[in-house]
Amino acid sequence: MSVNSTFIPEPAKYPLGTIMTLVGQPADNSWLPTGTVVLGTVVPMVPGSPWVQRILPVSTTWRVLMYVSGGFCAVAQSSTIAATSSDNGLTWTQRTLPVSSAWIAGVWAASKFCIIATNTAIAATSTNGIAWTQQTLPVTATWASLAYGNGIFLAVATSGSSSTTSTDGVTWTQRTVPNSAFNHLAFGNGTFCSTTTSGTNVGTTTNGITWVEKFMPVSATWADIAFGNGIFCAIGASSNIIVISIDGLVWVQKLLPLSATWTAINYYNGMFYVISTTCIVSSIDCLNWTVQYTVLSGLTWYGFSNGCAIANSSTIAITLSATQKTLGVAVANKYVKVI
Repeated sequence: MSVNSTFIPEPAKYPLGTIMTLVGQPADNSWLPTGTVVLGTVVPMVPGSPWVQRILPVSTTWRVLMYVSGGFCAVAQSSTIAATSSDNGLTWTQRTLPVSSAWIAGVWAASKFCIIATNTAIAATSTNGIAWTQQTLPVTATWASLAYGNGIFLAVATSGSSSTTSTDGVTWTQRTVPNSAFNHLAFGNGTFCSTTTSGTNVGTTTNGITWVEKFMPVSATWADIAFGNGIFCAIGASSNIIVISIDGLVWVQKLLPLSATWTAINYYNGMFYVISTTCIVSSIDCLNWTVQYTVLSGLTWYGFSNGCAIANSSTIAITLSATQKTLGVAVANKYVKVI
């Protein structure tokens, strides 16, 4: 029995155990590995997990991922390559940025995508992820993170005590921060909160102009910070250390269930997700964590937004998709067994 490689019929139409031959090849130009779980569409999935593998349009240095209602925009570092998805990360279309630069951070806010590049004064904006306009930051700096809140875009750099603010992503004003190594930035509860690259320093501001510097209870190399459920949560890069705070001022140390090379944290649909080169863990409150599944090893995940992650130097993305049905398992590479 033959079936097109992009669709497997409902198992109810075929007896359990039916072996169906795949016709053609999947989008990644290779037969599905034996053991791949087959859903309504032929996409690899980690058995027992809601995370589904998707295919980006090209293998490149993917770095930035931004979410807008119903879709995403991904941006590659040191490149003019971008990609957009209008179906929540299921399919992607390659786009072109106005200039090749070391794109490092981005956000969707004020009805536009805004991205910044590090070690330059280059930024760019787009209302749809397709047509982009190059913008200019007030100073060249090692820009590291970008967030939006209280009506302003705020960017921080890891050296020179540099920061910059904008109300529209077009016109920027240079600011300063109390620490020259602010790196990761999140907004919540009316406050921007920024960790340093390493150490115990943390800064908060409501307007990007006046900062309050505080200290965490533990020193670490910080990988990322996110806000959700009334909580700021910062993660250590190569440990099981996290710190949490409700206001960015008073912090408490907590622990992840294991040590790993953590690269990003994301809050989505009532849950925190932390991703590493080996696994994803999840928690509602940052106190009790569950190991969700082992990710494809060897991949580094930088872009992580609204239940979607993109892997650097690959064509792989994953999306959180708990509603898809399991229809079969690939066997001997070119066959699907209905289960």
